[in-house]
Amino acid sequence: MSKSYLLGLHIILHVIWVDKLGMLCESQSNIGFLGSSYYIGIVVAMLVIPALSDCYGRKTVFVATMILQVFSQYGLMVSQNLHEATFYMIIA
Repeated sequence: MSKSYLLGLHIILHVIWVDKLGMLCESQSNIGFLGSSYYIGIVVAMLVIPALSDCYGRKTVFVATMILQVFSQYGLMVSQNLHEATFYMIIA
């Protein structure tokens, strides 16, 4: 990839994430928690999903989690602040 492409991608991501979510005024710990929240959701899901699939069947739980994934990704796209984005990252 060319350097100009990467610079353009960096500018787009800066506008989308930093400006939209107001990250310039947030503490570093809140911004770091945004990245960690995705993995917190994965760990919680690893503890809960197997028990649910034993009770309700794999197909039902799979479809339910895929629907939840779609809604959480949409919520992440339309979130207006860092706290909403963190919530949707945990669900995703």
